[in-house]
Amino acid sequence: MEFSGYVKDQLGAAKVGVTVELWAAGGGAATATTTTDANGRWEFNAVAVDAVWQIKLIDGLKVL
Repeated sequence: MEFSGYVKDQLGAAKVGVTVELWAAGGGAATATTTTDANGRWEFNAVAVDAVWQIKLIDGLKVL
């Protein structure tokens, strides 16, 4: 399974460099971390299908 998406501001402009974390539900730490690219895109590949996942977006010190 793959998770991917885009992070954009209120005007639709790409948000570059936003930290994106993948968490297993109930987990104590992020399973994987990436940052958005020049288009605001992020992705996680080869994610296990037998778990519940949560995506956290962090821009600076602010969780979006």
